Amino acid sequence: SSVAGKIGAPMRTAYCAAKFAIHGWFEAFRIEQNVAGNPVDVLNVVLGSTRTNAARNALTSSPDIKFGEDCVDRNIEGGLDPDFVVERVVAS
Repeated sequence: SSVAGKIGAPMRTAYCAAKFAIHGWFEAFRIEQNVAGNPVDVLNVVLGSTRTNAARNALTSSPDIKFGEDCVDRNIEGGLDPDFVVERVVAS
């Protein structure tokens, strides 16, 4: 998931809504499975900024303008290396 599933972020309304939904779905799924006698553990990884093209490809409030074309997202540019993130998640 993403920190955006815990805190809203401007210009990322749809993204935040999707991430909040992931948290709710997995929480409800875990509870339902436990009640049904099929206990499961769920690990929902909440990442901070990671240097990927996701932010560069995100849309602004105008569907014709991509976020990365007009400004640099310093949080993403200074974010974690994707390979490092993968190693830590797999190790979890």
